[in-house]
Order: sequence, then structure tokens, then C-alpha cells
Amino acid sequence: MRRMLVTLLIAGAAVLVNQLPAHACSCAVASMSKHAQQAQAVFTAKVTGVERTGTTASYAVTVESVYKGAVRSQMTVTSSASSASCGLENVVADRRYLFFGSLDGTAVQANSCGGTVPVSAAATTNIVRILGEGSAPTGGTPTDSPSPTITRTEAAEPASFSRLAAPGGALVIVGLLGLALLRRRTA
Repeated sequence: MRRMLVTLLIAGAAVLVNQLPAHACSCAVASMSKHAQQAQAVFTAKVTGVERTGTTASYAVTVESVYKGAVRSQMTVTSSASSASCGLENVVADRRYLFFGSLDGTAVQANSCGGTVPVSAAATTNIVRILGEGSAPTGGTPTDSPSPTITRTEAAEPASFSRLAAPGGALVIVGLLGLALLRRRTA
């Protein structure tokens, strides 16, 4: 019976631990060549605006050189707002970056694991060696699709501890009731 109780307590703890949110971004170390291979869009751009709403960050950028993908001269790069969720938290306005990301209509999705770095002579030399000389971006914002609209939302509150602990607590209670029922049957 003690084994059953211990097993139930361990199972309850496992349920509780699995309910806790993740708080860290973990990236596998990759070369710029690997980042370039995996990305749908690779380009240099100057960040002209930064907006953080809830868990999302949006960066308005003016594209300078395109190394890969159908990238327009004016784009929006989106990312998680938090570095704990692999967001581009250190990207700031009025700076130039070499972005690696995936195309999503009129936006590019990027994260801190994708290889995005500030523009430097070394980064530029490396990406030119990998993908060749860049080209000019294609046109501006397309006229046949609407401009992106950014709507400010409130940040969601994390779940309370009692809400996270409820499944584990319920499992412990069910286990204790089962143990009590088992004792009555054997007595």
C-alpha cells in the first residue's frame, strides 16, 4: 500500500511539473551557413520602429539588401517580445540588422535562434560568401493587400499557482480515496 501511495504522489508531482510554463529559450548553436540554409528570407535592414504588444514584438524595417527570399523594401519583422520565448528582445530602432526568418505574407517571422545579428563587416562578408551579392528589395508595400494593422492588446497574466497545481492535487485526492477504499475492503 505504501508503494501505491508513493506512486500516486510521484504521479501527482509529475502532473504539476508538466503544467508549469517554460521560462527559457534554448537554441542549438549553428553556423551562419546553416541559418541561411534554413531561412526563407535573409536580408539587411534598418529598424525604423519597434512596437511591443502583449507577447509579440513588431519591427518596421527598411530593407537594404536581399540575399534570399521575396522581400519588399518595407517589411514588418515579428517575433516574441521576450527573450525567454526566443524573441528578438535586443533589436532596437535606428540600427541595422542581418535578419534570418520565414516569410509570412507581408511579414517575416524571426527569432533569436534563427541567426539574426547586428550588421557588421564580418557578418556581411560571411553572408556574401554564403549566398552571394545581395540584390535590391522588390518594390514597396503591395497595393493589392492591406497594410498590416497593429492593435494594442493587454498582456495576458500567467496562470496562478493554484490553477497549475489543481490537476496534481486532484490526482493526490483520488489516490488517497482509493487507498482508503482499499483499506476498508481488506479490513
